[in-house]
Amino acid sequence: MAYLPLLFLTLALLPDSPQGCARWSPAIGNLEQFLAEHLHEQYPDPSVFVTLRLVNYSLQQKYVTSLKKNVLHNAATLSSGEFSFYVLALIASCENTLNVKVNESGTTPGIDLGKLLSEKVGQEMKSIAIHGHPITTYYQIGLAMLALCKQNYYISKGDIKTFAHAVIHSRISPGQEFSVDTAAIAALAFRCMQQQLYQPADTIRIASIKLILQIFCAKDAQGIIGNIYSTGLAMQALIANGQLVPFQVWNCSNTLREVLLEIGAGSFTSPTLASQVLPPTQGKTYLDVDQLPCSWAVDAKTVQILEAGNSGEITVNYTVIIGLSCTTSCSHSLCLMVPGGTRLLQLMKLAEEKDPTFFTFTQIRTSLGPFITSIGGVDGSEKERTYWQFLNGTVPIPVGVAEYKASNGENIIARLSKY
Repeated sequence: MAYLPLLFLTLALLPDSPQGCARWSPAIGNLEQFLAEHLHEQYPDPSVFVTLRLVNYSLQQKYVTSLKKNVLHNAATLSSGEFSFYVLALIASCENTLNVKVNESGTTPGIDLGKLLSEKVGQEMKSIAIHGHPITTYYQIGLAMLALCKQNYYISKGDIKTFAHAVIHSRISPGQEFSVDTAAIAALAFRCMQQQLYQPADTIRIASIKLILQIFCAKDAQGIIGNIYSTGLAMQALIANGQLVPFQVWNCSNTLREVLLEIGAGSFTSPTLASQVLPPTQGKTYLDVDQLPCSWAVDAKTVQILEAGNSGEITVNYTVIIGLSCTTSCSHSLCLMVPGGTRLLQLMKLAEEKDPTFFTFTQIRTSLGPFITSIGGVDGSEKERTYWQFLNGTVPIPVGVAEYKASNGENIIARLSKY
């Protein structure tokens, strides 16, 4: 930490520089799918839900109903941090967290989650005043402050000063070792307070600067911050506080490259840890929970109606080329007659029904739509840098397989290609 004063001077003098910190890869798609598979219908993990919303993963309204039921039923027993993630999840769902009720048509008044969370924070602060430490941890207090701020809920100057004082005097980490995770969550909370003009502004800024400097000093030469599992939250904190971290001080691309390598190596087997690292790979942080589109949950019947437009039957030639240096032996074609407006993904399913030997395929769901991982039993490979490319004749199709609508007489080709 000997060079903290020099870094402080650097942050004060260098101009701001926005940083791009987003990159998609098949490994990211696999991680999204992993999280989606661990989202229990009746008891969804709110932290996993928040992350899937942040990366625009398609989710159903039933999860929101379960979240509301669970937070209302368990409000008294949830810790301040656990409760906070429910609040963030409902904010990400465009729910009014100050008036939550499961039955929207009922006359029973809703529950104010902001008030309940504020009471939990009050108990934490009372414990700090009496015992010198919170009931839970400063990590959970940071989450609670962030969730209250995202609701624009009242936080007293005294509580903000108590939290900031613990930061400034290095008391937020358990034991003597600096906790990157706790510092990152605190930095996100203070950044939100700055954006919402909470007071005292000077105290908030001083605490923010110290946290960002400490997080930066925890970075190694490869870009890992603390360790690989704390790097996700650290990235969120640095992205959110970009006004304090000029490009000359921290180049996000180095850290992102290391994170993507670890994701591809299967390092993130815990849904909790995976949920922390996924948002910053797409340039997102927990501060973005209230910036998401509210028309995210589309009724299935509406989708069917929207896709039902049928303008007569058309003929499409669909070819799969399995191999990079292909002869006629690895090229397989079908002539398909389908309704006008048929999307490529539907056409692929029809081909699979007709000839599963060569046209069977697998896919994963991603924030950008379905991603085709294999056709005819041949997988795309990150190691070999291969993927399945789709073309109309010799021209790559401009959108995903779930969006592209085939036209009469087209020659659609799925080809294993290098990138």
